[in-house]
Amino acid sequence: MSLQLATLVEEFSILPEQDSATMRLLSLLDDPNVEGRDIARVIEADPSMTARLLTLANSAFFAVKNPVTNPWGAVMVVGFNVVRALAASGSLGLGDPAGEMPKGFFDHSIGSAAGAAVVARQVGVRASDAFSAALLHDVGSPLLYRAARPRWEEAIVEDDEGNVRLCLTAERAVFGSSHDQLGAQVMEYLHFPPSIVDVVASHNNPSALVTSRLTRIVIAGIALAETAGHSSTTEPIADPIDAFEAVDLSFPPTETMLEELENEIADLRAVLA
Repeated sequence: MSLQLATLVEEFSILPEQDSATMRLLSLLDDPNVEGRDIARVIEADPSMTARLLTLANSAFFAVKNPVTNPWGAVMVVGFNVVRALAASGSLGLGDPAGEMPKGFFDHSIGSAAGAAVVARQVGVRASDAFSAALLHDVGSPLLYRAARPRWEEAIVEDDEGNVRLCLTAERAVFGSSHDQLGAQVMEYLHFPPSIVDVVASHNNPSALVTSRLTRIVIAGIALAETAGHSSTTEPIADPIDAFEAVDLSFPPTETMLEELENEIADLRAVLA
């Protein structure tokens, strides 16, 4: 990693509001012996976090039979990885669609998370894990955007429809590395599970070179969203056919998958926006 990027990693690893409920929550999640009730107590101290988590737990995404009415129940429904993803997203300033980030980034994150969840269900993997990983897969892009926007603008290209996205080759020329490496370093610092760090680090790799099943699922989920017309803010999946085949699915996606994708996107946007 270049010196410039190493400096950025160090800056982004120092999260704001060190005494906030979010920081205490991330610290608790580092403890392998932590219990759901301990996490819930910290969440209860933050009304905004409580409302967001309860809304997500009761959304169609998780399809619970009985309403979830308290943070502890919500943690049990969504799982620790989703809680960590929401906390990190908020701490890094990525939870507000009107925040300072590249145009289209929030929609791309939601579309990718929904796509990954759809693919995960198709192949029998826990959808919430795929959701968490896909929600944060491009986290390095807005971090670069905020910290070094003039250089970020040197690394973008515009497609025929006027959509702007980061170009990996240009990123490496400008920064000496790329958003996926920056994002992976930050996720490592925040003690995310290695499987999610790998998604952030490897989602731009050809599916045939990816060994992690979760990463393959996320790549296929991104390809699903892009196939449905939800544009990327970084380089699109180079070969969606290979991406689907890597998780034993046929391309193009079925109408059922596409319909499920749009429903998931609508649900998640309503919850997270």
